[in-house]
Amino acid sequence: MSNRSIIERLELELDQYKTGRIPSDQIGKRFYDHIEALEGIPYFVILQARDFRYELEVDGYYIEEGCESTTDELLVKIREWLTEMRKNYC
Repeated sequence: MSNRSIIERLELELDQYKTGRIPSDQIGKRFYDHIEALEGIPYFVILQARDFRYELEVDGYYIEEGCESTTDELLVKIREWLTEMRKNYC
């Protein structure tokens, strides 16, 4: 699968997470698995992905506990990052 296809699939899953079709306890792992599947990316990208995975998992805990979530802001930040990924690695 091409890097472009992997990023497109990840964006679709982020949309599904936002609408509740992917549970909050799964999105962090799915996100990270997609990033690890990309070819020819430097290690610092993996480190950035780990940070996003952590943020997604923490956001999921907030949702589960009924606390105020930062999902919208986080997804905007991740989408901007994915746009850069598409420019640089696709």
